[in-house]
Formats: sequence, C-alpha cells, structure tokens
Amino acid sequence: MLHSDNSKLSSEQAAVTLSLVLSITAPLLTGVGALLWAGFVAPGLDEVPDTPSRRDLRTW
Repeated sequence: MLHSDNSKLSSEQAAVTLSLVLSITAPLLTGVGALLWAGFVAPGLDEVPDTPSRRDLRTW
C-alpha cells in the first residue's frame, strides 16, 4: 500500500509546477492580448504619426 506522503506534492514540487505552468501560459496570454489589441483597439485609433515629407533623392 502506498504511503500518504507520496500522494501529496511537496512545496518544492508545487513551486516547480507553478513555475512551469506560468512559463507556458504567460507568453500565450501575452500573444492573445496582442491579437485582441490589434483586432479591436488599434483600428479605432485614428492617430497617424507625423512623418517628414518624402525627399526627392535625385537632388542629393
């Protein structure tokens, strides 16, 4: 029969598991957030950056 100590996660194992889960989910959530921003928020922003006029490179 198995000991009850084997069925419980030690605090070190729990920390490693949590670290692994966060290291996988954090980039995925960041990507989802970026896609949502690009799809819904950014198109509503009408600001266009001020850029200098194009130069005629033949005059250089």
